[in-house]
Amino acid sequence: MQANLAVLLAATCLFGQAGKSTGSKAPVDRAREIERQIHTLINRERAKEGARPLRWNGRLAAAARNHSRRMAEAGFFAHEDPRHGALRQRLDRARISWSMIAENISYARDRRATLSRLAADAVKRWMQSDGHRDNLLEPRYTDTGIGAAFSSNGALHMTQIFLRP
Repeated sequence: MQANLAVLLAATCLFGQAGKSTGSKAPVDRAREIERQIHTLINRERAKEGARPLRWNGRLAAAARNHSRRMAEAGFFAHEDPRHGALRQRLDRARISWSMIAENISYARDRRATLSRLAADAVKRWMQSDGHRDNLLEPRYTDTGIGAAFSSNGALHMTQIFLRP
């Protein structure tokens, strides 16, 4: 009984309260690590195709994190936020200038997966989807921002925004 309780408490700390403030910064740290890993993996895929690496853009990352957090909190999975609109509206509202933009989103529920596995699976799924792959490899994009957020049930929502100024 105590062993089961310990496992339940560990799972709750790692996943069940991931989207909420528990006094621990672990969920945010986990999300930031996934963001960094996705950025590295994306640039590896671009290098294989002869495309330049995407620069990390902190303002885009904040916009991506906001979208991922909204999906996690409001329980939707879509490019269009029911309250804040599509990517164009969200970036315009954030006063981020652009001449060309795109967005990839991903969702994962595997509570046992490592951070590396979650990041690799997101990139793999994007590479297997023509539209997402096109966004990822588009040589005219120069900047990116990636945002990850855990929902209260431990699901991971990821958003990557691509930009050409």
